[in-house]
Amino acid sequence: PALIGDTLHGVGTMMAFSVLDGSADKTRALLNALFDNGVIAFVCGGGPYRVRFLPPAAAMRVEDVDTVCDILESTLVQVDQELACKQEG
Repeated sequence: PALIGDTLHGVGTMMAFSVLDGSADKTRALLNALFDNGVIAFVCGGGPYRVRFLPPAAAMRVEDVDTVCDILESTLVQVDQELACKQEG
């Protein structure tokens, strides 16, 4: 299944995208897991809800972007699997 929606929204360095089905519960589950894994992000929108990032462009290095992308990818898979297990059980 698609873990990230097909539309990326943003202005400047701020970016937002819907994840999983865009529901409030699943978006918040991802945000909580991202925080636990060291990434701060916010919720925005509604129907679908979106994950929003506002990276500090002047203080970032390319390695930081790569690290956050790796964490985002692994956390998306983790949350998707955890939610699937809850539905089954």
